[in-house]
Amino acid sequence: MEQRSFSGQWQRWWPYLCITLVAMLLMWRVVLGNTFLPLDIVAHLHPWRFSYERVAVNNPINSDLITQIYPRRLVTNQLLEQGALPLWNPTILTGTPLLADGQLAFFYPLSWLFVLLPLRYAFGIYTLINVWLAGVGSYKFARRMQLEAMPASLAAVGYMLSGFLLNWLHFPEFSAACAMLPWCFWAVLRASQSQRWRDWLQASLVLALPLLSQIQLAFYCYLGIGCLLLYQLIALPTWRLRFKQIAQFSSAIGLALGLSAVQLLPQIALSAQGQRLDIGSGLGSASSIMLWLLRLGLPLVDGAARENPSAWQPHLLQGVQPYAGLLTLGLALLAVWRSQQPGVKLFVLLALGSFAIAVGTPLLQLLLWLIPPYRQFADHQRWFGLWGLAVAMLAGYGLQSLQQPLAKPTRALWLQRCVLVLGLLGLAGWVLQHIALFTANSRYAQYSTLLRLALNPISLAIFGLSALALAGLLIKRMPRRWANAVVLVVLAGDLLWYGASYNTSVDPKLFHATADMQASLLAEPALQDAAILYPPTRQINFLLRQPGVFRVFGADYQAMPTNVFSAFGLEDIRGYQSLYLAQYNRLTRLMDGKDYHKLGEGGNSLHAYFTMAYNQRRLLNMLNVEYLIFTPNSPNPELYQPLELVQRNDEGTIYRNPEVLPRAWMVYRTEVISTELAQLDRLAASDFDPATQAIVAEPVPALGPAPTQALTPSLSYAPNRATVQVDTPAAGLLVLADAYTSDWQVTVDGQPAKLYRTNYALRSVWLAAGQHTVEFRYQPQSLIVGGWVSGLSLGLILLGLLLNWTTIKRKVAQ
Repeated sequence: MEQRSFSGQWQRWWPYLCITLVAMLLMWRVVLGNTFLPLDIVAHLHPWRFSYERVAVNNPINSDLITQIYPRRLVTNQLLEQGALPLWNPTILTGTPLLADGQLAFFYPLSWLFVLLPLRYAFGIYTLINVWLAGVGSYKFARRMQLEAMPASLAAVGYMLSGFLLNWLHFPEFSAACAMLPWCFWAVLRASQSQRWRDWLQASLVLALPLLSQIQLAFYCYLGIGCLLLYQLIALPTWRLRFKQIAQFSSAIGLALGLSAVQLLPQIALSAQGQRLDIGSGLGSASSIMLWLLRLGLPLVDGAARENPSAWQPHLLQGVQPYAGLLTLGLALLAVWRSQQPGVKLFVLLALGSFAIAVGTPLLQLLLWLIPPYRQFADHQRWFGLWGLAVAMLAGYGLQSLQQPLAKPTRALWLQRCVLVLGLLGLAGWVLQHIALFTANSRYAQYSTLLRLALNPISLAIFGLSALALAGLLIKRMPRRWANAVVLVVLAGDLLWYGASYNTSVDPKLFHATADMQASLLAEPALQDAAILYPPTRQINFLLRQPGVFRVFGADYQAMPTNVFSAFGLEDIRGYQSLYLAQYNRLTRLMDGKDYHKLGEGGNSLHAYFTMAYNQRRLLNMLNVEYLIFTPNSPNPELYQPLELVQRNDEGTIYRNPEVLPRAWMVYRTEVISTELAQLDRLAASDFDPATQAIVAEPVPALGPAPTQALTPSLSYAPNRATVQVDTPAAGLLVLADAYTSDWQVTVDGQPAKLYRTNYALRSVWLAAGQHTVEFRYQPQSLIVGGWVSGLSLGLILLGLLLNWTTIKRKVAQ
């Protein structure tokens, strides 16, 4: 009896143990205590590269993690420690909405790990749990789709190590959405099969999670589960049952949208005034599509040489999407050829559709035409996330079809086979046409060279082992258990080899200061928080010692990466942000000599960089830029004169701007210009002086004469709030060089006042003569409304579950 009980428990739990083992193998450095951040890149960035010994960089592509994601988390935690929600980030772009841009995934439950744990551990533990959840969710969904334990385990391993997931593993919002993708499919399928309202209410809780983590992947997820529901509806016998299921599904989606309203409404509100409106999407070129096809079998194609690769790393560095493993592809094709399970057609549709959109076929243009708001999404290769799940499920079906006797092919199976053969023939024809063999424009040499460079002995070994594992499945005398185990091990090894080293985990003690830096730290101890993972530098230390409120500017392109100043509480006019205010985007383009009538060139609208801001010194002064940072031996300080040199060492130079305007100042003359582009034209005019005049979109009350001496208001900041003390001898306009949005509210001496958008992108308030206390508060209405909607939705779900539970309990008692 005990032996049978153990055997039964083992059969139930071994897939979960397998998934746990694979997750720990992927994240083994995190398990041993390393930090899941590419800190090795920091030693190659300004100013650290001049004060610390260089170290080998595992993957320089993932620099966003350490220059954007990590500083944002630090700012968020600092705001929470002060008892405030992370609504506004004052450290980049003259201020920008923080929670509303969606990259924090603040309301995703696991995000609290970033608050509860030190960040050096939080990133890795958060990712490890999400990888494990992705595997478990895939397994449970595959079991719901009638796959046996081994095929379902194969599908789980195939998805949790899929190229897309490993490509985006470092990004917390993406790993969360990827983890929730199979759970959404599972929840909808479970509720659809049971047709119980209780299960649909529970499904709504799951469906809200991708919306709370990454809205673009949530959109793809919802399209995928829509296809799943259609697949379920077709199987229902009557229209009455179909209409009932449509109503249940619609209710679940509505409740999920309501639950996520606290994140969704602020994001929609910011999108309406954000800089992504001009993002376009052209068709993928034939060459790029060909490269994507080649990477299905060899992900290193067109990769760059890796710096000092170890014996356990591929020799080339290349993103691993859309690679899903050679066995996964082979078994997926076998599923289409052999399997008569209806789920195969669903996943073929999802796999082909998502791949076609990701690589930029005309299907992408059709989607943009059908859903215009979709234009705000960047990087359509994120469709590879849905591709990864679909092809992993197909591999599970392929393995299961090999475990069962081949039944007599039905008409539907023959149709599947015909479509497969015609599709492969069509693809082969397109490839031959593109390569243009035996013509003057032949590309054969180009692609054969790329393949030859991407191959190495281990790649060849993976090809061989995958072929042998597949052959073992086809040999009937081979014990099924051993053949299946070999397939699982070879697939995991294949995906781990190519993808595990793409992400970086390091010991944060890897930094070794130069002798000059050590001497400097002895003379002037570092002022930064010891918990910050960036090591101290002389330039940062100098800026932290400066009094007052000011902004900094990396005037060389390579000077101090954007967003990094945020980690130290310093404010930079530059920024790299997924979603921010379009007004600031146009202002930066004006200052940099670009065409400010448009918001950017493709993805460039995500960056607020400056290379020629010296042409608009007046506007740099207006934005309170007091310190300009340059790299060593830079010739550019001459372009920004007049400047005062305040620090020079081997990290570079820092200059003070003697013409800088204070963060808040009074003006007594305005120009009313109603149209936005005309306001920008006036700002660009050389005779516009922001120190003495202001541009407003509507008339303000009467202003008095300017005093003979300039006033310097007193300014203090708190989270989501700014307070100004000012004594003006005449009525005037108080201008604050912080970003304007309609969600900022202002009071003067405790009484509500009208907030004006001034100088196109800043904010101001009219003051009568006398002493005043002016308080600006950031109170986004979308968050307040979204919070109420989310709370009401959660209440409805909990009430529904409670009523269902009491009903069941009463029936059991009877």
